[in-house]
Amino acid sequence: MKKFLSRFLFIIVIGVIWEMIYSLGLFHELLFPSLKTIFSKLITNLIDGGLFFQTINTLTLIFKGLFFGIVIALIMMSLSLSSKFFRGIIDNLVVFLNPIPGMAIFPLCILWFGFGNISMIVILLHSVLWGLLINIFAGVDAIPKIYKEIGLNLELSKTRMLKDIYIPACMPYIISGLKASVARAWRTAIAIEIIAGVMANNAGLGWLMTYQRNTLDMPGLFSTVIIIMIVGILLEEAVFNALEKATIKKWGMTG
Repeated sequence: MKKFLSRFLFIIVIGVIWEMIYSLGLFHELLFPSLKTIFSKLITNLIDGGLFFQTINTLTLIFKGLFFGIVIALIMMSLSLSSKFFRGIIDNLVVFLNPIPGMAIFPLCILWFGFGNISMIVILLHSVLWGLLINIFAGVDAIPKIYKEIGLNLELSKTRMLKDIYIPACMPYIISGLKASVARAWRTAIAIEIIAGVMANNAGLGWLMTYQRNTLDMPGLFSTVIIIMIVGILLEEAVFNALEKATIKKWGMTG
């Protein structure tokens, strides 16, 4: 409740400052519209359905990249647990590839896969995978030795060890990694859509912002930024908090 109240008051303060700047006329109204104009445009765009479908298009691509990232991360986790050789290879991949921004491989993806969903998904996969692996390996290394010994004493198979011991014990780290990965993928997706315009004829929020900028639709541009912010907050506060409650809090893994 305190966090909600704090954020609500912060929004009110920002709104008051915004209206003060608008009233003083420090910027031209075309470049700095009033909040009334912005929210009026936001409601109009939501009613006509355009903004909603642009948001769905962007989220669909992000969740595809996230899905493949989670699957590949779990496969790499299994390989690393089965052999120190694989763990060494994967560690080196993380060290060398994690520092590379998703946008840095954008030109390569365009040359290899063209302007399409495949390029977008590959870039998002890159943005998601390495940070998620870092968190997973941190979780694996933090697992108490007794957990592993219990699994060995019960003669659990490697699959059961992964499913019943490693994944539950690493869940706080996995969720933390997912939070960071989704935020990174969200920013990357918007940036790519702004630069590329249209990916495989599927317009997203980044494309919409480019169109609004080109047509000098500043109220529409600010309304799109508000939607980007709201969706990002909902992903963290609603989706991941619900996931935490259903897993690590339910299992009593937090204080």
